[in-house]
Amino acid sequence: MPVIRGQRILPGKLFGKLSGILVGLFLIGGCIDPYTPKINETADVMVINGRITDLEGYQYVEVSRTSPLFSDRGSNPLSDCVVMVEDERGKTYAFDEVAEGRYACWMAQADLFHGNSYELTVVSPEGKIYVSDFEELLPSPPIEEIPWELKVTSTSNPDVSYMGVQFFITTNASGNYAKNYLWELEETWRYFSHYWIWDIYDSIREYEGDPSVGIIRGTSEEPSDSLLTCYKTLPIPEIYTYSTKNISGDFMRNIPINYVSDQTDRLYSRYSLLARQYSLTDMAYEFWKTLEGQAKQSGELYGTQPAMIRGNMVSEEDPRETVLGLFFATSVTEKRIFVWPNIQTFRTYCAPHGYDEAGLLEYLSNVPAENYPVYLYRVNDSSFDYAEQSCFDCRLKGGSLTPPSFWED
Repeated sequence: MPVIRGQRILPGKLFGKLSGILVGLFLIGGCIDPYTPKINETADVMVINGRITDLEGYQYVEVSRTSPLFSDRGSNPLSDCVVMVEDERGKTYAFDEVAEGRYACWMAQADLFHGNSYELTVVSPEGKIYVSDFEELLPSPPIEEIPWELKVTSTSNPDVSYMGVQFFITTNASGNYAKNYLWELEETWRYFSHYWIWDIYDSIREYEGDPSVGIIRGTSEEPSDSLLTCYKTLPIPEIYTYSTKNISGDFMRNIPINYVSDQTDRLYSRYSLLARQYSLTDMAYEFWKTLEGQAKQSGELYGTQPAMIRGNMVSEEDPRETVLGLFFATSVTEKRIFVWPNIQTFRTYCAPHGYDEAGLLEYLSNVPAENYPVYLYRVNDSSFDYAEQSCFDCRLKGGSLTPPSFWED
């Protein structure tokens, strides 16, 4: 609901975000002295990311090694590891490799209960053993609501400002719940092509080499356009953490999360935000909180320096060895909202190229066959022009014609 003051968990998204940040931060390096940019090759560092959720199903662990600085790959997935999780009852769970460097194990609901603790062991192909601390699976309360408000954002130009929507999280964590939380967000929005498809060009309609024959004119005043409406879903890359340790009542009210500006097409029609809430132990919270701070500074070369963030994985052979990544247990709750704030938003500018008839036909005759059909802009009842195809076909901006199963109009 607006504050007018003005399926299932997708395994791997959190891992991808975590692995990317860790590898990037490690490649940059960290220290506490005044920083002078210097490029060195990096060591071959082990990166282990894993989690156990309270949802019955496959649990995942990813193992990789960092790449040299100028490698095309951010990390090198590590195959042929032995991966095992043990809980505090002594029950063990063997993980199988399902993709390069990615290991999975199906765990039943009876093994995924609050208060149980889990330990991860990874044995590399060389026989080196890496072990985590025991991590307790703490309960997470439901997300009560995702309030939002219209917000004006100033710019460096005092005469220019932007309107947008600021989202918040409200959760009552009082009672026997975790004290620390991480939120992962995913956005979905509906958008439209700039032009209706009235007229198209298709070479199969050409006759005796005359491109003009290939132009199929629209015959109705309201053409049926199957490429007009699309839906696009993207993960939001920002990290959001919060702890109730220093607040009374453990009530998290209107914690700021994502902001959506009117300078994109996200708010033009209908927008949906999904928030997933993860419970964290103190150790996991400090890890993610540090990552959150480093990620916010990553674009500032001379700002706060990135730290080489170590988690809870340790080499039994050499405890001093640098091991990146984190293994943690978490409860997961989620909530989705839909908004249509009814504000004027940015749309990609579309304009015809300005061809005359001869220029248009020459252009069309040189279009590769794999790019047919070509959608045309109708200047008037008897003349046409070319415009960028993304102005007609919404799929070319990355969306899908099929609304997601959760979509509500």
